[in-house]
Amino acid sequence: MMFGDAFRSYLSHWGAGRAQLRSKVMFKITIAAALAAATLVVATDSRASDMPNAVRRAPTYYVAPVASWAGPYVGLYTGFGTNQWQETNTFGSPPAMHMDGWKFGGLVGINWQTGRFVYGFEADLGIDQARFSKSETFSYCDMMCFTSTHTQTIRRTMEGTARLRAGYAVFDNSLVYVTGGLAWSRVRMCDQYSDTFGSSSYCNNSNLLGYAVGAGWEQRLFNTGLSARFEYLFKNENAFSAVSSCSGCGQDYHNALNLTPHTVRGALVYNF
Repeated sequence: MMFGDAFRSYLSHWGAGRAQLRSKVMFKITIAAALAAATLVVATDSRASDMPNAVRRAPTYYVAPVASWAGPYVGLYTGFGTNQWQETNTFGSPPAMHMDGWKFGGLVGINWQTGRFVYGFEADLGIDQARFSKSETFSYCDMMCFTSTHTQTIRRTMEGTARLRAGYAVFDNSLVYVTGGLAWSRVRMCDQYSDTFGSSSYCNNSNLLGYAVGAGWEQRLFNTGLSARFEYLFKNENAFSAVSSCSGCGQDYHNALNLTPHTVRGALVYNF
């Protein structure tokens, strides 16, 4: 019995000592880890304090490239115009007339570009098919009764402009613009009078000069040099003191002409 009691007492003391040893080891490990972490933090702060202030970079944004409209270009156009024609002649001022017709022609120009701003010069020349014709018959009696017929034909045969353009590239391949400059038209007017005793006629070719203003939109096609255009032009053209010989009238025929065309047209343009 005495031996058994002594052995149990030894085991009890040995277990308690082992637990105390394990507790001391874990405590030392914990202390060592805390010291290492504190040392790392202090070293990092010290190193950061020795470094110069960092320069912050500005955020980088992607800027889409702007299509270039700069350079010369040529093109073809077609459109439709409505014209108001006013004549003041030797015999008075007849009512204003309207004549409509299709037109087609060519154009040439050059652009310069600064950022999205585009500016340049353009000239065009074309054929106009606007035409107006009317015929009036009058009857009068003076001892005898007579019948007189007056037939008038007006044709706008050619047109042209020389204009400045200024625009803004609103999207990568789209351009909106305004334009203004000189305008020119060639008009042929023929009058024929006939009555019981015979007939008389005259024709007058007039060059009308004035101004043109308008606006348009142009779109590049398939990222190529081709572009399609849609534009509106208003013109005011005049010819003063136009003179023609009136065969059978016994006098020269004087007239002042005013033409105000409104034109909507489209064009296909190649940019070099």
